[in-house]
Amino acid sequence: MYLLISQTPVLIESFSGPQFPPQGWDTLKSGANMTTWYRYTYTFPDSSHARQRVYDAADTLRTGWSILLTPGLDLTAYNGPESLFFWYRFSLANNNMGPDDTLYIEISNDQVSWLNLMKIDISSDTNVWIIPRINLASHDTFATARIRFRFEDKPNGSIGTSNCNFWLDSVKVISYHVDTIPPNIINTYPANGDTNIGISTNILIYFSEPINPLTIIPSAFNINGSS
Repeated sequence: MYLLISQTPVLIESFSGPQFPPQGWDTLKSGANMTTWYRYTYTFPDSSHARQRVYDAADTLRTGWSILLTPGLDLTAYNGPESLFFWYRFSLANNNMGPDDTLYIEISNDQVSWLNLMKIDISSDTNVWIIPRINLASHDTFATARIRFRFEDKPNGSIGTSNCNFWLDSVKVISYHVDTIPPNIINTYPANGDTNIGISTNILIYFSEPINPLTIIPSAFNINGSS
């Protein structure tokens, strides 16, 4: 049993401000044929979000990449491990990307070596908002971390006459301070070995820290005695 002590926001970005990319963020692309990430006004989950063109109906043979990069994050500055959350969806329920197109979510501590956190491809097509949670505990020693959303476009045949986009919103990195040390029993009444205890006597157990009564399981306690 673990006790969640606190939640501390490390990064919160909903792309609702007038500046895009937001302060400290960056957008990069491989060439003029690729679309830079951009801000788009919409109604849910809030007033705006970031978008990336994942299918260009006018250029089905397009090849390249486009990146949205977070500010630097010091994951060593917080008490607990961090988790990454974000909202995503596509324009359509299906056929938004070609079979070889991929969007990678990656992390790096030096912006040279990147580690994959999640991959979104054609099998993840949906026009319903999805909220992944990615555990960053294995990167808790990263003092100069950056997270990037990298779209990799490959040549495709035509999958429609309309452009399709990947929608991104509410990017959050949250640090969780979790108490992993279980409580100890420091005293009981009656004490172990006491005799002549009435059958209706209330049994009291004193723990080393506050306990949520809803987490106490009666079967965890074994009371022995003889008459």
